Parts: sequence; C-alpha cells; structure tokens
Amino acid sequence: MTSPASFLVVAHSARLLAQSAARGGHPVRVLDLFNDTDTGRFAQRAEAVNARAGEAPGFDRQDLLRRAARLCPPAHCLGLVYGAGFEDDTMTLGLLARGRVLLGNCPEVIARLKDPATFFALLDRLAIAHPETVLSTPVDRRGWLYKRRGATGGSHVINAQSLERIPAAGEGYFQRRVPGRNLSMLFLADGRRLDVIGISEQLTLRRQPHRYAYAGAVGPACVPSTVSRTLRDRIEALVAETGLVGCNSVDFLLDRNRPAVLEINPRPSATMDLYDADWPAGLFDAHLRACAGELPRRASRGARRVRAHAIVYASAPIRIARDPGFPAWCSDLPRAGSAVAIDAPVCTVHAEGADPAGARRQLVRRRRQIEVKLAEQRHSEETEHGFKPSAPEREPRSRSTGRIAA
Repeated sequence: MTSPASFLVVAHSARLLAQSAARGGHPVRVLDLFNDTDTGRFAQRAEAVNARAGEAPGFDRQDLLRRAARLCPPAHCLGLVYGAGFEDDTMTLGLLARGRVLLGNCPEVIARLKDPATFFALLDRLAIAHPETVLSTPVDRRGWLYKRRGATGGSHVINAQSLERIPAAGEGYFQRRVPGRNLSMLFLADGRRLDVIGISEQLTLRRQPHRYAYAGAVGPACVPSTVSRTLRDRIEALVAETGLVGCNSVDFLLDRNRPAVLEINPRPSATMDLYDADWPAGLFDAHLRACAGELPRRASRGARRVRAHAIVYASAPIRIARDPGFPAWCSDLPRAGSAVAIDAPVCTVHAEGADPAGARRQLVRRRRQIEVKLAEQRHSEETEHGFKPSAPEREPRSRSTGRIAA
C-alpha cells in the first residue's frame, strides 16, 4: 500500500516540531533519539534512531538513513525539516536530503557557521561584537572557556582550566569568559531579510561539570529596544551574507546594553516553545514559508503572556511508572517503563505569567512539584521492588542533549 505524503522531521528531540506542525495541519513522520509519548501523538508515525558511538550525542548514520528510507521515502516526502543534530555532521544531513526537498539551511551553510575560524572572521568583517575567540590553547587558561566544535545544548562548554588534556586541532575552540545576561533571539529569515520572533533569557544548569548546559528559557525577555534593533540589524547583515532561511536563533551575552554574539543556530531551536502559540498556524508553518521566501508575521503584535520552560533532570536512577500521571503542563514525556539514569532528562515543565518574574516563579514551583513526584515514585519502586536500573534507556547528560536541544 502506498504511504501518504508527509514531511520528514528529524532532530535529537522532535516533539516541538511535530507539535507545531500539527497545529498548522502539516502531516509529519518523525525520527529522533527518544520517541517520546507526546511526539507520537502529534506525528503520523514516529521512531527512535540508535545513537552513534562516542561521547558526543548524535545519530547512528546508517540506522537513520535506513529508517528514513522506510518511514518516509523520497517519493512520498513533502520535504525534510530538521532540528538539532547535524551541526557536527553535515554529511549525514546531505545524505538524508538526497531525493527530498530540504526545508532549511543547506549543509554548506551549516558548516560555514559552525566552523569557528570562518564564523568569527565573518563576525569581525560585519562588525558584529563577540567574545575573544582563539583556536589554539591559551598559555594561561584562566578566564577561558572551551567549546567543542559543532556541539549543541551547552553541556560541552567547560572551564578551560578543567581540561584533562590539550584538545587536538580542530576539535574545538577557546573563548574568553565575559559577563552578561545569557540571551537568545529567535528569528525567521528568507535569505536576505529577517523578522524577529522574540528574545528570551536562557537558563543553564549551573552545576559542575555541566554548569553551562541548557536547562530552559523564559521569554520574551525585557531588553531595551535599542539593543534589539542593533542586534536585528547586525544579524540581518549576516543573513544577507550567508543566505540563512527559515527559523533560526542567535545566542548572545548582553552586558551594559552591549550584545556579544556567541553562536548562530541555523535551524529551529528550543525557544520556539515560547512563541508557537502566538502564531495561529504554528512556527513550523512559518518556517516552511520563510524557506520559500516569505516572511510571515504573527496575527497580533499586542501584549503577550511570558512563557517559560525547564528541563527536569533525574537526581537518581528511576523507572517511569506504568501510569506516571504527568500534569498537562509537562511535555517530552518518556514512555511508561523507561529507565532513566541519574542526570538524564526526564521531561520538560512549562509555565507562564504576566511578566518574566511571574513566569519564573511558576516554573520553579512546577519543576519542584515534578521533582518531588519523581522522588516519591523512586522511593516506592526501591521499597516495593528493589529496583535499581543498571542499563538505562536514556543516557546520562554527557551523552544527551536534553529533551529539547537549544
């Protein structure tokens, strides 16, 4: 029997893209690393891809290509939409796109933006401020951060003094640690121009050894209009230079109203979650239209609720109950019976408020509520069944990008 035509969505964690697509009435088939319960609800079909070997999270190339050919073959594919997962493996993206319409930035654009030598030289040429960045190991590593090339989610960022070995050339780069609010601007681009969706404040884990790992976001954030205009103009120049299309984001630090760019995420990012409800057809639909050269706008530019989300990490090993009873304000829900290792992501908590402070307060309460619920479940399992997971289905955070990759 012939498969119905649908979009193929591939990302480390694809629930957000599948949910947004469903709001716009776009049929999708999904491949990611988790195949969460709610991902399956929004997609025609969804499967989990085997993770590749090694420390860096990612797809096993052959398993991904095999599943894609069966789940959504090129002849029945309306287009390929991807999220996080290809920044350090553009070759796999190129193979996946063969015979399919690529709805997003091409592998060459990603490679250019994720090559630190090329990217920061481009920022310098366009007069876009950024922290001091070097490729070779500084003689004095105090005050420097080390970032792995092409990585996502922030768990790869460490204090350079903590390096156990000197990295090989090309593995990563060093960047001065500078003060400032950790912000991200989500935008749509058509290859020449851009339209800002919103600026959010990033939340990080703030615990060693992964204190810079992405832990959530709150947005829209309060940012002076002069800052948002300046950043918009600078990034629009970069869009025109690189031909960026679709939904993308730029991470930056803001110190005394001076933005310093950290990186470009040349694909839909986690902060879509904060704004998707403001778009009647969803940001998946807006992404498709921007890739086709149209910059759609929200139906209303009036006052909006501030939204927030946070990743809940397991403080100890746990097996998800048969009826876990996650509240409606949780997403990225692991399937019943899943074993979750310590420090692995369990789910995502959502909150909102009239202002950033109110959204943060509700977020803290809800995250704590889930943490208490998980602790009670773990205690019950250990008391009644003596359960101690030894082979978790979810990998520790060192191997995982979290439920929603930044």
